[in-house]
Amino acid sequence: MTPRTAFAVLALFVLPAHAQEAAPAVLTGVGFAPISSQPAKTDEERRLLAIRASHLAALRNLAEQVYGVKLQSQSSASNTSLQSDSIRATVSGTVSGARIVKITPKGDDTYETVVEMRRPAGGAD
Repeated sequence: MTPRTAFAVLALFVLPAHAQEAAPAVLTGVGFAPISSQPAKTDEERRLLAIRASHLAALRNLAEQVYGVKLQSQSSASNTSLQSDSIRATVSGTVSGARIVKITPKGDDTYETVVEMRRPAGGAD
């Protein structure tokens, strides 16, 4: 007899920030990126790529606050033992009007970028 395998697929949706009470008028996003893992030939290029990556991470953080995060989870079990477990998070939306507040080196190998924008009027769809 072959072992029975159970699969569970679960999709969770985090409510967008505009659905919460007393939401702030200005949203702040923060992103981090390491310098050493950037694919470049020189230290200067790696530093610039890390700044760009931290900026994109900060913008993604803003998008998560405006549009919410879609989570998909899949688990697999066989003979009452967990075989695999994965979680995927996605966010989709357009962030416009965000401004860079600061770009700061953190330690020897990381950049932090802080961005902010006004909360969209009427919330996101």
